[in-house]
Amino acid sequence: MDGSIDMTVLNGTAPYTYAWSNGKTTEDVTALVAGYYRVTVTDSQGETGEGEMTLHGPSKMLISLTAFEYPNQYNVSCNQCYNGSIDAEVTGAVAPYTYLWTDGTSTQDRYVLGAKDYILNVTDANGCLTRSETTTLREPDRNDWTMSGNSGSLPGLHYFGTNDQKDLILKTHSVERLRIMSDGDLKFSDISLKGSALYIDSMGVLKSGAPPPPSFPPQPMSPCANWNPAGYPYWRSDGNYFQHPLCQGEVGPLLGTRSPHDLVFITEDQEQMWLTVEGKLGIGIVPPSGPIQDFRLYVEDGIVTREVKVQITPFQDFVFEDDYELMSLEELQVYIDEHGHLPGIMSAEEVEANGGVGIADLQGRMLQTIEEQALYILQLKEMMQSLEMRISELELK
Repeated sequence: MDGSIDMTVLNGTAPYTYAWSNGKTTEDVTALVAGYYRVTVTDSQGETGEGEMTLHGPSKMLISLTAFEYPNQYNVSCNQCYNGSIDAEVTGAVAPYTYLWTDGTSTQDRYVLGAKDYILNVTDANGCLTRSETTTLREPDRNDWTMSGNSGSLPGLHYFGTNDQKDLILKTHSVERLRIMSDGDLKFSDISLKGSALYIDSMGVLKSGAPPPPSFPPQPMSPCANWNPAGYPYWRSDGNYFQHPLCQGEVGPLLGTRSPHDLVFITEDQEQMWLTVEGKLGIGIVPPSGPIQDFRLYVEDGIVTREVKVQITPFQDFVFEDDYELMSLEELQVYIDEHGHLPGIMSAEEVEANGGVGIADLQGRMLQTIEEQALYILQLKEMMQSLEMRISELELK
């Protein structure tokens, strides 16, 4: 209500009286909203005259937020990544506009975003404020194993092992100790165990070499002999024979504990590997106690291997697609000055808070940064070629 009408009366005999369609009786009227206004003026001789005017105001401000969507139908390409973006379009009211997001950012469009809710407040040149609807950026669920255990896993789909015709090997002190063959056979690699019996002592420790306790029955000569229904309590270090299919009522071969005790593997009478009651496996280190949350396998000192394959989905070639929104060099400079690191790359504080970085995540971020640097180099090349042509034209004049 900041409109006004300044009226001037010509001819007639003063003084005049005024009757506006909104009930006002003054010559000029203020504090008006947009709309139609009519006035009747009467002079001292009773003569009347009329006038009318329509006041127009700006249209209602509309805010449209559009979140970029990756081919995997998420707004952030991978779990815990920061490569989302939002394009903001404002119409109506009176330009220019000022922008303020609820997280404190004052730019119109947003880049390098993580998965969460975003709201934009826009103020026009007249100080009118409009608030956008909430836009939520979505990210895919995590697809890695964490060191403190995992929840929501699906047996058969999520597993520890190989998915080709290769053996699974367990090592301690960089020496192979146990091998699960590709055909399912179990092999102990320590030749000193050959021909000796394996058994579990009263403390639940798996041991080898010592004679079985006298109370245990002898190993049956045939797979389905009439013997202790609980099964023969020894594992032979040179391999074991099992009837296939199993005899009726026979329990299949098991290696482990039936009570809430960890399964411990030893070499030279030293504990080297632990399988905890929670299902965590530690090699050279005892896994932390507690429910499985992020990681199931713990290895002390490091892992030596010829090859590591990390699955990165989606691959970062989307940077070279035509609709990829590359941050300008000016925006890149502002981001580096403000944050102290490249966009999309975690800060030192984030790495320390997370206790390290995931290989797949870091490789994906680095590859995306490298491909973006290639685009910047090509931009600079075009600028240099344009400058060279301009210099040549000036030299010819």
